[in-house]
Amino acid sequence: MKFFFFFFFILYSILLIFIKNYYFHKKIKPFFLFLSIFIILIFSYSFFPTTFINMQIIKYY
Repeated sequence: MKFFFFFFFILYSILLIFIKNYYFHKKIKPFFLFLSIFIILIFSYSFFPTTFINMQIIKYY
């Protein structure tokens, strides 16, 4: 369980950083940014409800 939790934590962090950098450098539409984050949230929340709590911490990076 800890392995999967760690995996999703790292995966979400990498994707969030990638999306943020892509958004600021390429100037993509905000719709795609929010859509990507929404999909990641749903994905992670469906696997681990506790992951959703930790995402609030990641948002304040």
